[in-house]
Amino acid sequence: MRLLLTLVLLILGNYTVVAYGNPAVVADDDINTVTATPADTQWMLEAVALSGQSIEAGGGPFGAIVVSKEGKVIGRGYNRVAIDHDPTAHGEVTAIRDAAKNTNAFDLEGAALYTSTYPCPMCFSAAHWANIGHIYYANTAADVSPEFDDAALWHKIQVLNAEGTSQCTTGLTSVPGAHAEAKRVFDQWVAQVRSGAVQHYNPSDLSKF
Repeated sequence: MRLLLTLVLLILGNYTVVAYGNPAVVADDDINTVTATPADTQWMLEAVALSGQSIEAGGGPFGAIVVSKEGKVIGRGYNRVAIDHDPTAHGEVTAIRDAAKNTNAFDLEGAALYTSTYPCPMCFSAAHWANIGHIYYANTAADVSPEFDDAALWHKIQVLNAEGTSQCTTGLTSVPGAHAEAKRVFDQWVAQVRSGAVQHYNPSDLSKF
């Protein structure tokens, strides 16, 4: 766990995690100034549809796609943590793995990642290492809390990051046009959890690390 925190610290560098209720990762160059377009909304709705497929398959309510700089979908994925018993198989990571496999390349320079929900530190880091230029999201961190709550982890990174010097070029932008559908799919999953149809745990307690 300490290694993960260190890696994310090195990646985020001078970035600060602010206002978790309205989450954003910002930097000196105003990383979040990009405005989502109608095309971004269409790509995002495809990622949201994958989050619904994930629920049907027994995974978590998260989906993602990777779009090349030429405007072609090169990777798709959804959360497979419970399906594969793999804690790293988040939707974004699964999509990035698929894109790398489909393009036979680990460098996805110029590509964009569309994810149904604001990325966790691991997924943000994975996008950085893949050289993905921008991340778009629909659901905010507040939308999926308390079922999924990365606030404690982001806080630890923020504290450790006081002396950060590294720079990161991965941008982050919300896509309001897809938010309602993303939230509807997530709430569908929450209803299944509360009915007992789906088991869920929230690994937000970092006291053991």
